[in-house]
Amino acid sequence: MNNLPAWNKRPTEVANLLNPAYFSMLINKVCEGYNSEAKDDLPYALAFITLPLILYPDYLEVLPKTSRTRLHIWAQQNPEILYDFAKRARALAPHIREAISFGALHEVIQLTETGKILSQPLKRAKSLVDSDSPRATAKQAYVIGKIFGQVNDVPTLFAIFGACP
Repeated sequence: MNNLPAWNKRPTEVANLLNPAYFSMLINKVCEGYNSEAKDDLPYALAFITLPLILYPDYLEVLPKTSRTRLHIWAQQNPEILYDFAKRARALAPHIREAISFGALHEVIQLTETGKILSQPLKRAKSLVDSDSPRATAKQAYVIGKIFGQVNDVPTLFAIFGACP
């Protein structure tokens, strides 16, 4: 169920910031990172806690830079991440659902029969080549995917962030 306004009724700034094509590319990168660690596809529910971590500017400075970071230790050392995380994740949920639909339709990601998300090969986008910010966010998405893949347990990951599926 998508309770978002029609695309042409959204303010331009909101449409640009919450672009489903961009979100689906980030989900693709999270899937790649997750698969590299867990050797499994990304559980559908994890898209709803990975993107809020990656997309909020307040979090970018404290997010782990490498996959050597242990998630539970990092979360304990950065309790500000947990403040309002569930609220922020709920606010982004309709946009994430839209991005998953968009990504599946445009073969950026694939939904499996087991309820998981599989990355698909991406064509190199000119906008990512020309801009440091999206490239850095895509790299961060991959790292977060790897870290989540190390845990590889959906209930534990949701518990760490104080969210529920």
